[in-house]
Amino acid sequence: MSKKSGIFALAALLWGLFIFFNSLQTGEVSTQMSDAVVFRLPDWLRWIDLDTLIMLVRKTAHFMEYALLSLLVSLAFFHSGGLRLRNIGNILFPCLLWAVADEFIQTFVEGRTGLVRDVLIDFGGVLFGLILTALLVWIRQQWKKRKRSFKW
Repeated sequence: MSKKSGIFALAALLWGLFIFFNSLQTGEVSTQMSDAVVFRLPDWLRWIDLDTLIMLVRKTAHFMEYALLSLLVSLAFFHSGGLRLRNIGNILFPCLLWAVADEFIQTFVEGRTGLVRDVLIDFGGVLFGLILTALLVWIRQQWKKRKRSFKW
């Protein structure tokens, strides 16, 4: 394992623990955090029903948490030998298990529920993070090729 790979793996673990920490917040605290975000949104979004807006903020937060988790796990794999098709299961499966565990944890927290729908949203974030990582790796490789082929 390279140093960069270890750093990204550690960052992924810490981010995963942050996700679990958020899941351990009571429903009341979670609602307060969502409300704080909603009331800072621009006025042009005010045409959306408040309850719908709060739900969108919460589900977007789920999606983005797991997109970042997937990105960090993917970068750990990239720096340990490349982001290869055969590694995709090694990235997707742990992230999916993390999402399932996250929702399971919420079933024990006052005012929270664990929903299959949220696992699917989380996994959508995981897929997005993996695709984003693959795109960033591809752009980086193209940049390096152009840099090598450019002669002064």
